[in-house]
Amino acid sequence: METLRAVARKEDLNPCSPVMDHHQRSNHGNKNIIEHMAYFLRFPFNFDDFCYCSQIVQAESIRTAVEHWRRIKPHCMGTIYWQVNDCWPAASWSSIDYAGRWKALHYAARRFYAPLLASSRLAGDALEVWATSDLPSELNGQWKAEVWTFDGRRAKAFRGAWELKELGSRAVAAIPLPEVFDEGLTKTSAFVTFEIRASARSLVARERRELGVETEKLVSENTRLFAPPKAIDLDAPGVRFRVEDGPDGRPLVCLNAQKPALFVELSTGALRGVLSDNWLHLVPDREVAVEFRGKEPIDAAELRKVLRVRSLYDSYQG
Repeated sequence: METLRAVARKEDLNPCSPVMDHHQRSNHGNKNIIEHMAYFLRFPFNFDDFCYCSQIVQAESIRTAVEHWRRIKPHCMGTIYWQVNDCWPAASWSSIDYAGRWKALHYAARRFYAPLLASSRLAGDALEVWATSDLPSELNGQWKAEVWTFDGRRAKAFRGAWELKELGSRAVAAIPLPEVFDEGLTKTSAFVTFEIRASARSLVARERRELGVETEKLVSENTRLFAPPKAIDLDAPGVRFRVEDGPDGRPLVCLNAQKPALFVELSTGALRGVLSDNWLHLVPDREVAVEFRGKEPIDAAELRKVLRVRSLYDSYQG
C-alpha cells in the first residue's frame, strides 16, 4: 500500500479505478486476481485488505506448485518463477515491488526454496509429510506434526525419526486422516503444523558457511490446511507483539497469539527494510521473534511507532 500511495490518490485506490487499470499491464490481470481470490478467500471489505489478500493468493499458488515440483525430484530438478522485481508500481507478478518492498511471495520463497524443505501431500487416506533436500550430504533427524483446532486447542501430536540420502526427497511419515479427524474434528475446524529437524553435523564447515547454517540444526516448518480459508470461521486470534532492541542492535518483534492466526503480516509503513520472516502462521502460546533489518539504522522505539500487525481474521471484518 505504501508503494501504491506514492502514485495514486486516495480516491484512486480501487481495483477497477482508471489509475489502477493503468497500473495493470495484463489484459486479464485484475480479473484473474479477483477470480482466484474469490475461490480461496472471503472477499475483503476495503482496498488495503484487497492488496493483502491478493498477496496471499499469489504466495500460496506458487508455494503449492514449487513444493510439488521439489517433491518429485529427479523428474523436476529446478524451478524459476515469474517474476522477481518490477520496473514500475503496478499490480503484477513480481515478488518484490518497484520500491524494493518484499511481497508475501518473496517471504514464502525464502521458505519453499530453503535447502531443506518440509512439505505435505494428501495420499489416499493419509497425510504425508515429506523431506526434500538440496544438500550434498545424507541427513537424519526428527519430524513432528501437531493437530490444532481453530479455537486454539492442540488436539494431538505425532513424532518420529527420518533419514534422507543426499539430494533426496521422500515421504518420511504418513499420518492416517482418521487419526487427524477423530474426536469430532473436521476439515474446517482443524489444521496441522509440522516440522522436520535435521542434524547438520554431517555438513563440512565450508558447506555450512555457504548455506548459511549458523547452528547445528536444520529446521523446516510448514502448515497444512484442509479447506480453503474462506470456509473456515476464524476466531479473533488475539495477536500481541512487543518490539525490543536485539543483541546485534537491530529491532526484534516478538509475536504471540491466543488463538491460531493465519498469514500474519508485519507492515513497517514508510520504513524501508526486510524482516527475517513475515506472512507467517502463529499458534497459541508460542512466541516467534522476527528481526527487522532496516535500510537505515533504526531502534525499537522508532519501529514500534509505525509497526502494523494483522492476520487473515482482520480481513473478515467489515
